[in-house]
Amino acid sequence: MKKILCLIVLSTAISAQSLPRVLILDFKNKSGNASLGYLEGSITDAVTTEMKKRFTFAETPAEQWKAVAGKNYFFENDLSTDSAAVNLGLLTSQDVVVTGNIVAGKNASQVTVVVGIFDIGQKKKIEELSLPLALSANMFADIEKIAVKVSDTAASILPNKDEWVRKGLGDFTAKQRQHVVLTTSLGILPFSSNKTTELSERSVVSAESFDLKVNVQLHYEIDQIWKRYLFVWGGGGVEFGSQKFNTSAGDKVSGSLLSWEFTGGAGLRLIERVRWRVSLMTGLGVYMQGVKFDYSSDTVFALNSATLGLESGKSASAMAVTAPLGATFSYRLTPDVSVVAGAIAKARFFQNSQGFSSYFMLGAGYDSRCVAMTDRGQVAIDKLKLHNPVGVERA
Repeated sequence: MKKILCLIVLSTAISAQSLPRVLILDFKNKSGNASLGYLEGSITDAVTTEMKKRFTFAETPAEQWKAVAGKNYFFENDLSTDSAAVNLGLLTSQDVVVTGNIVAGKNASQVTVVVGIFDIGQKKKIEELSLPLALSANMFADIEKIAVKVSDTAASILPNKDEWVRKGLGDFTAKQRQHVVLTTSLGILPFSSNKTTELSERSVVSAESFDLKVNVQLHYEIDQIWKRYLFVWGGGGVEFGSQKFNTSAGDKVSGSLLSWEFTGGAGLRLIERVRWRVSLMTGLGVYMQGVKFDYSSDTVFALNSATLGLESGKSASAMAVTAPLGATFSYRLTPDVSVVAGAIAKARFFQNSQGFSSYFMLGAGYDSRCVAMTDRGQVAIDKLKLHNPVGVERA
């Protein structure tokens, strides 16, 4: 029953279009016969090749998991144990780990290949196979048969490649690390600690004084910074809006907002599936505000550019620190093109005024792989966040 529950959990994750991460550890020769060491690589390669032929999954290359194993003091002889398989799977953020040992058989002309398949989310072994292997002229053909049996067992928890393609997901398995996103945001429900509704000599007008405003932003994201679920972003935007303000003279004055900003920060991929992701992002930047007034009466004044107070004139500008916090949903229409929606709040801190506005955002993005990276930089990133190879990555 427990095994069935484990299979259901993994199958549910797959049905949600999550690309499972699979770690296939090197098989170990524990038969007592050192001359059979060549079987380690032969069986490991056969199992890996057969599973990649039949299933769609994200594989962690050997050089990456071995670097993590060394850093965390996993000794070579212990890597084939159940505890090492589970702990290494946890450290490298796997869903499934496959491990194997070559042990003595019933006689000198035979060995037994013991294969363990682990569900890392449940921290349990869900299957163990004991497969005899005769040391004969047909040995390598029998190794292929062992690989097929291992894959047959894994078929209940890993997505079949043909089925993946039939569902239209075959082109979406490659993880896109770079994202260029263009969004249009509608700012509503403003709040300010010093919001202006009527112009007077003591009025302070900021972006939060405009009940409705539009923000157009272009920014760039790159995934897997330090950790595979972290990303950094940066970009700029333009904001504009209009508002009619009452005056102490009983008139109304039309004010217009035209401002720009440069912001950047970090984010967290809360949920990632093959075609969609939910992200949380925050940051810090600079906001240059420009406000203009259209008036015809001498009793109406505009903002002073230095003090934000009212004086004769028609325009004013001021600079603020801006701090955005928001959540976005991105859905890949094609492997490279996605639509983006979300909500974000932007706090702004002027010299004598603070406030924030909330925005609903909608836009599109272009996704691509990161290719402009030196070999040294790639190796460093791989060790830190276990970046997967092109074609079998988690999306």
